[in-house]
Order: sequence, then C-alpha cells, then structure tokens
Amino acid sequence: MFWQQVLNKHKFDFVSKLKEQDALLRELAQDSGQVVIWQGQSASDQLTLRRVAYTLRNAPQRLNEAKLTHDDLPLVTAATARSIAAAGKTAVGMFTAAELGAKLPTAAPISVLRISCLALEWQEVKQINSDTRRWRDNTFVSGTF
Repeated sequence: MFWQQVLNKHKFDFVSKLKEQDALLRELAQDSGQVVIWQGQSASDQLTLRRVAYTLRNAPQRLNEAKLTHDDLPLVTAATARSIAAAGKTAVGMFTAAELGAKLPTAAPISVLRISCLALEWQEVKQINSDTRRWRDNTFVSGTF
C-alpha cells in the first residue's frame, strides 16, 4: 500500500488509523442522527464521500453534503487564489473548523439515486489495484507514484 510505505518512514501507524476510521463508520451507521459530508475536489474528499455513502446506503435520509470550492477559501492572496482557481481544486483540509462550520447552512440532502451511485463507485474503486488514485474530471484515475 503506497501510503503505508510513505508514512512508515515517519513512524505513522497507517493501519491503526484505517481501523479507527472503520470503527467510527460502523458507529455512524448505528446512530440515527443527520450526517454532513464536507467535500472539495480532492481524491481523498471524493473517496470519503463515497465511503460514507456506502456505509449509510440503507439510511439515505440521513446523508447531506456541503460542497467546498475555491471561492470558499477566505484568506488567500491574489496569486494563491489565481493558482487555486486555475486548478479548480480544494480539499477539506484547506479549511479551519470555523470555516467548515460556516458552510453548514449550505448542506443539502443527497438523493437516494446519487447515494446508490456513490456507494457503487466506492465498491468499484476498492477493487482497483493501483498505487494511487487521482481525481480528474469527476472520475478516479489510477496510477503509480
């Protein structure tokens, strides 16, 4: 696994973190509250969206999304804004908790059809055996490092 190899050099226990995430998702599936997924245009955000959609596919009425774009980035220089806008990419990690909280009112339910499609895409992307996955033109592209 690519990230396990990279992060092992920094003494990061990647496998434990994945197991923690799996446990959190199992708990989430047992809960009954509403769920909001913040997502940008990064592969990680898009994979997370699909993974949560798969987890909650049997309770689709609970799943909402708040989309993040480069226009939502508040404190960027003009040069940085131009480069982000040119790339059209953002990720949840680029925002503070307060900035994400400010986007909460924009969260909207995800349709049952879309949740089904996202869940299916999660199953498909899990089967792909590649070093990396990139998010290009609203599609996952597999590759090597």
